[in-house]
Amino acid sequence: MRRSGLPFVLTITATVAIACGNGAPAGPSPQMPPPQSSSPVLTLQVNEVSCCNRASFFEVPWAAYSFCRTIQNTSSVRTATYTARMTVFGEDGTAYVTSDFDGERTTIAPLGGLFGCGGFVRDFDSTHKLGARYTYRIDYSLDDGTSGFLEGSAPIKADSLVTGVVINEFRSRGPRGSADQFVELMNITTEPISMNDWVLQVSSSTGTTGQFGFVNGTIGPGCTFLLTASPERGIGTYSGSVPGDWHLPATLTDTIGFALRVKSGQVVDQVAMGADTVFKEGAPLAPFGGDNSDRSYTRDGPDTNNNARDFRMTAPSTPRNSTMCSTR
Repeated sequence: MRRSGLPFVLTITATVAIACGNGAPAGPSPQMPPPQSSSPVLTLQVNEVSCCNRASFFEVPWAAYSFCRTIQNTSSVRTATYTARMTVFGEDGTAYVTSDFDGERTTIAPLGGLFGCGGFVRDFDSTHKLGARYTYRIDYSLDDGTSGFLEGSAPIKADSLVTGVVINEFRSRGPRGSADQFVELMNITTEPISMNDWVLQVSSSTGTTGQFGFVNGTIGPGCTFLLTASPERGIGTYSGSVPGDWHLPATLTDTIGFALRVKSGQVVDQVAMGADTVFKEGAPLAPFGGDNSDRSYTRDGPDTNNNARDFRMTAPSTPRNSTMCSTR
């Protein structure tokens, strides 16, 4: 993209790596394009820093990808103006989120530059997933009229996410009214999964997180785990004949979004019956409706991360607990 003026090289002295979580190993540096000439004028160094921090379950969940870098102009050309951008991609190549850092910046030769840490991509839309790769790009222009860009891409090394448990069936009301609620979870893996100190949390139609109930127990491979708003505990009016494995506060409403979250705040699975909730995947389900009958939203096939495609309304409801694993 060289236009005119003095010979130009944007030299990348790169140890670019993104590490997620605490103490996770860094990914390899990206492969940079070869220099455009043999007279370096600008040096960019990017170093790893912890990223993908997640909110606790008291907050709206998010993932953040950040880094440290040094950009220095060492050329005879007096000024270099640049912008920087980072994009995080999922395993299938989908761009989760893109962010421009710092706006337009200028370095002044020979000592000017930007040093240290700062800038991050915060992702509120893919909070139940982590990025697989990132691309970092810098666009530059010099006061002699030269311009161009460089970019590099590398894997993101992350602590393993908790996966394998899905919301399988639920209702926000039943024959006994608006507190006749249950949520059935299912382990879709071949190994048991401990859910100690997980939470089931709701988000209102105003886009804020709300009340939650703790989840404790182990769910076997291919098995279900039933949470009920139990009348014997004074927290609901569950009318089903299948007893729950764990109690659930009657906090669901007919247009609510809710999520299953681990202690660190990571979202394992989420469902919405309204468009303006924090917790949802793809298109939301239709509101549950005010009919106090024995019915439920039930998962209809594998999890595709799209609520409207993954669930259907069924009647009667068919809640199952952990003792019914062999009959699933």
